[in-house]
Amino acid sequence: MNFLQDCTADEFHTFMTMLGMTNVPKSVTGQAQLADLVMTMAELDKPFNFTSPESVDRLIQTGNTALSYFSVSKQ
Repeated sequence: MNFLQDCTADEFHTFMTMLGMTNVPKSVTGQAQLADLVMTMAELDKPFNFTSPESVDRLIQTGNTALSYFSVSKQ
């Protein structure tokens, strides 16, 4: 997923929107792949620098993008 390193927030949002129009989010495997993309873009594998506006914005933008792919089921 090297392409995500140079991806802007707008490009990531556009990319995720395009993926959302495919069959990918309709399966559990596809949803897991989308979650992996979001985690990669959010750089969750690195220590979070809460004093960096760029890090905070990246986390907020990727989180907001991911919200549309997750739902809460009531049982």
